[in-house]
Amino acid sequence: METQQTASSSRTKGVACSSCWIREQRCQCCLVRFPVSESQYKLYAANGSPIKTYGTRVLTINLGLKRLCTWEFCVAEVERPIIGADFLKKNGLVVDLRNRCLTEEVLRTKILGSIHMSIGSITTVTHESDYHKLLEKFPDIKTPRRTDVHAKHQVVHHIETRRTPVAEHSRRLAPDKLKIAKAEIDLMIGQGICRPSKSRYASPLHMVQKKNGD
Repeated sequence: METQQTASSSRTKGVACSSCWIREQRCQCCLVRFPVSESQYKLYAANGSPIKTYGTRVLTINLGLKRLCTWEFCVAEVERPIIGADFLKKNGLVVDLRNRCLTEEVLRTKILGSIHMSIGSITTVTHESDYHKLLEKFPDIKTPRRTDVHAKHQVVHHIETRRTPVAEHSRRLAPDKLKIAKAEIDLMIGQGICRPSKSRYASPLHMVQKKNGD
């Protein structure tokens, strides 16, 4: 997504910039273009090819928000300057692809833009590591399993049970937990992972909040 903004005055420790910016959530850092000496720091494109870098530079940019944004950018050999996920997170900016805009969470300011799919992801990790080679060897583990694919054979697995099942009395969940549980179960039913059942084999649902708040 990119926007075109008018230039503004210079500020301390940076330059107010009016370049055409590319916002790329898959990019791990922010990039700009400046003719300076090359550094040893390397970036890698989506195809694994290295991208030359030339140190860092602090810039103050005007994205059309109610405030200017100052950030330390990595100077790299790229066609256009790129705003990465680090910049978006620090400044509380959310990319809304459906409405083609950039939203500032605190002040609720929106910037309309346009979507371009020609920009590939840029990472600080080379694709030549042993982990990447292992993932390339087994590509199926990165692909979500499709639940709408039916087996071509007639083999069916059963679990034989005897006697009355061990069961516990139902327990009511708190309204907030019940809402979350219903949403997750409806999602799994929609994906074909599970289906409604009247089986007597049931247990109360226990939900514990994770450290990250989920």
